[in-house]
Amino acid sequence: MINPWENTSLEMLEGEEFRGCLGVEDFYAVSNFGRVKSYEREVACFPVGVKTKKELILKQSIAESNGASVKFCVNGVRWSVCVATLVCEGFLPKKSEGEVYAHKNKIKHDNKVGNLGIMTMHDSRVLDYAVGVRQDWGIMEQGKNTRFGDSETLEQTLSRSSRRGCVAG
Repeated sequence: MINPWENTSLEMLEGEEFRGCLGVEDFYAVSNFGRVKSYEREVACFPVGVKTKKELILKQSIAESNGASVKFCVNGVRWSVCVATLVCEGFLPKKSEGEVYAHKNKIKHDNKVGNLGIMTMHDSRVLDYAVGVRQDWGIMEQGKNTRFGDSETLEQTLSRSSRRGCVAG
């Protein structure tokens, strides 16, 4: 079975919903499965003048450090955008100061809305440690009895994050 982010077919997937990308709603949309669509539009093209760019699902670039990204181009200006950020901005509540978007399973190219959540950077790092993404913070020998933040154990932090819908279960 192909991963949703690898599927560049325009055919809608079962249960898929597209919403306009913040700031470029007339040009691009993101789905709850992490696919990004470019709408059909007229673009200036030298020396032809104007040409029609067809609707398509954008191919995603995968970088180990920050996950999947796509390239946007509007009025000749090109830039790269993180797919997780697009999905979160389109489908999750607005994050507050001190909060970050995070992958619950810590697989950075898995940008389905159900795998994304909002948590503090502290909780995200605790989750990194719990799922094995971070191997050693210099506290490995103390294990799960290590204190986090205000005398909070790893289990308490994960329990709190889970209640907020931030930990995959």
